[in-house]
Amino acid sequence: MINDIWPKNDLHIPIIYADSSKYDPDLSIKENYESIFLKSDRLKFKSKEELNSYINDLFFFPGQFRLNEATICINYNARIYNEYGRYNDLIESTFDYIEFWELEKEKCIKGVFLKDENTKRIWYFPGEYYMWLNFLPIFNKEKRTITFPDIRDVQLFYSLFRYIAELNNKHVVLVKKRQIASSYYHAAKLIQQLWFFSGVKLKLLSYNEHPGILGTWQYLEEYRDALNTNTGWIRHFNPDRKYNWIQKYEVIENGRKVQKGLKSEIMAKALSDNPTSGVSGANTIVFYEEAGLSPTLNDTYEFMRPSLKEGEILTGQFIAAGSVGDLEQCKALKKYIYNPELYDFAKMRHNMLDNNFTEYKETGCFIPQQWGMKPYIDEWGNSDVENAIDRLFENRKNWSNKLSADEYAKRVSQEPISLEEAFDYKRDSIFPVVKIKKRIKEINDNIYSSDKYKTVEIEYDTKGNIVIKNTNKPPIKEFPLSPTYAYKEGAIQVWEEPIKDLPFGTYIAGIDTVAIGKTEYSESLASIYVFRDEIHKHVTEIIYEDSTNSSVSRNNRLEIIPSSLVCCWTGRFDNIEDTHRQMLKILEWYNAIAVVEANQDNFIQYMIKNRKTKYLLRSNEFILFKEQDNRFKKTSNTYGWRNTGNFFREHMLPYLIQYMNEDSTSLATNEDDINAVISGIRRIKDEMLLKETLYFEEGYNTDRIIAATSAIVYMYILQANRGLIKQNEVVNKTNIKNVEDFKLWTYKKRVSYNKSFFNKLK
Repeated sequence: MINDIWPKNDLHIPIIYADSSKYDPDLSIKENYESIFLKSDRLKFKSKEELNSYINDLFFFPGQFRLNEATICINYNARIYNEYGRYNDLIESTFDYIEFWELEKEKCIKGVFLKDENTKRIWYFPGEYYMWLNFLPIFNKEKRTITFPDIRDVQLFYSLFRYIAELNNKHVVLVKKRQIASSYYHAAKLIQQLWFFSGVKLKLLSYNEHPGILGTWQYLEEYRDALNTNTGWIRHFNPDRKYNWIQKYEVIENGRKVQKGLKSEIMAKALSDNPTSGVSGANTIVFYEEAGLSPTLNDTYEFMRPSLKEGEILTGQFIAAGSVGDLEQCKALKKYIYNPELYDFAKMRHNMLDNNFTEYKETGCFIPQQWGMKPYIDEWGNSDVENAIDRLFENRKNWSNKLSADEYAKRVSQEPISLEEAFDYKRDSIFPVVKIKKRIKEINDNIYSSDKYKTVEIEYDTKGNIVIKNTNKPPIKEFPLSPTYAYKEGAIQVWEEPIKDLPFGTYIAGIDTVAIGKTEYSESLASIYVFRDEIHKHVTEIIYEDSTNSSVSRNNRLEIIPSSLVCCWTGRFDNIEDTHRQMLKILEWYNAIAVVEANQDNFIQYMIKNRKTKYLLRSNEFILFKEQDNRFKKTSNTYGWRNTGNFFREHMLPYLIQYMNEDSTSLATNEDDINAVISGIRRIKDEMLLKETLYFEEGYNTDRIIAATSAIVYMYILQANRGLIKQNEVVNKTNIKNVEDFKLWTYKKRVSYNKSFFNKLK
């Protein structure tokens, strides 16, 4: 790929052998180096595949490298320069001088292995990382001076990740915490290519000039000046202007002007005006700076991909790196990090998806706050990850008590412990973010037994009756869903089985269907959410009779927990008929009326064909305001509602938000109990629906939100028409043995609602 410029038989990589046991903190750097250093040699590899396999075995996460005293052999040149102000005392143009700089050039190109004979541990430092450590000074914020970077396991990790991606013909997407010197490091990679390779085409891109290319270009200028001033590698550029260098110079040979040099070129562009500007021509390394702040990253990448390959072989590498900004700005970055393989990015397997650290998944490269976090780093650059995480959780606890929800989310997105935190910041969400996050945590922590669900399969027996079987098949728990997600059939989740003998329409199902069946890359899923309606809500006077025939009258507001989510399924089958059949089975089991989003009417046509339209809500029964009636009269579709324009966002989503925010009252199981006030959002028991609301914005599939909101809106329509019902009943309390008995009694005794359906609507 990029380094195919090497001769094919030159896979001979420098290696340094050292003995860390001979390190003495009382000796000078030079004395320690002479004591520790044993010899240098080269490891020989027959192919890049063999080299790749060898380096993969040396790839660890920060906290696992166990760097030690032997590493002074890696950044020895930088240590000497810091102490003496020069790299050596060799006389320019002598054999020793030329040999020294040629050997260092080889290390800067090929990288260096280091073997500690004391611990038998081996490390590999890729070429640009070795060059950065020894020859490319940066501003050290801690020391407040220009100096060389210290060895850090987090930067070693990333340099290995990038190099292994190169060996595997993959691009790189990086989501990172702030302040890991990413811009400095990637500028070092660009300089390494510019300085030592012939004919390379390098690009530094960003959406905005600042922050973005302006600061990184300044680092390139500092590197250029440092190399030309302090090393034996002198490079001339023509042109040598801001945002464009070509490594060449002019000489006179035989009376003619001749251009000499490597002819390597680097240019920088801000793409806010035109995301495809500068994508033409062959490209060797493309570094997209501040990728988390670019709303047009995907346009640039897709147009640039052909310039980075020859047929199916990659000839260049695209690197998109950045911390996360507003979710509106980083859609592409999020898409790449969660689905790296689909977009030709390298991947890593880890458990930092959320702060529970329980699930493992392959994503693009992610560098969390706990890696390389001061002061949790030892003197050799090893991260103390566990103690750093403990400190971060302590910080979050303090922040949550003192900061607003918006400030808190923004802060953790810049210092993320997990990928979920990295993408958690969204400005001005229409949903109650704090309540939603708290509710998700309640579900994950199993605070309430009513949140526990079982997964089932619904089948028909020989007589066509519903048969329910428990299953171990998992529901879909990934969002956003990877287009290559293997098991899209999902499983039916049940929190409450249907109560027998309840009238039709007590259960209300919202449905969002799909257009087709089997698809290789679609993220869209069918979704059905079933709620128990708030139809039984009432204020009642109950007279309790006991065994002595005496009675006690109580004026209590007694309610069953109102309109709770009882069942849901999100998924799709290869055969769309199976998808439709799955939703029909759920409707029949609950005897539920279905509110269908009818833009794709294939489910409606399926129900018509199978003579099951009794389960479908008619369009003229789903009226939010009088003006809407005319819209439905103009359509030939007599079932469901049509999602056109901003209708869903402006006229339906507010009901979902209201449903989350309004409190409800629970049933008192004993007449002496005080009825408990329950947060409205507790009625939503599905974690994935809640996650969809956190990430709701244009461009995301919101199958669950559409389905659940459809049902909730219809319940509000019924509620507006019905109002509260008062009734007086005499109840023998000895017959009410438990809550379920009370539920059945309440349903059987309820008053039918007003026939004038729309008279309460505004």
